[in-house]
Amino acid sequence: MASPGSTRADFLSACADARSATGRIMLTAKGEEQAQVVRAGRGKQKGCYETTLGSQPGAAGRAVVHFFIRADGTTTDVSVKSEGTLSDARFDRCLGDAFASLSFPVAGEQTEVTYPLEFSP
Repeated sequence: MASPGSTRADFLSACADARSATGRIMLTAKGEEQAQVVRAGRGKQKGCYETTLGSQPGAAGRAVVHFFIRADGTTTDVSVKSEGTLSDARFDRCLGDAFASLSFPVAGEQTEVTYPLEFSP
């Protein structure tokens, strides 16, 4: 669950929608700063989805990314669970790598994040 001093509500406090030519991605994270970091990495996330569409036209569904933001802002222990016709191990690895490369503002404590995304053509 959450790190000491934080709540699940903290993790779900900010929402942002992003639209691309390939669909809609729903982003949820702790605070606007974290949401901005995830939005900045949208290109890699979109690339994962577009690659999947190349081999699975019409693929759609939800991907839940779970990770920790270390005190220094780096990510660790990233895992992805995709559902629907989007469920694909290569997609999960790609999206996990995209999140693992993100660098968040230094927070001084580790934060656990569960980040749902919706993908549709």
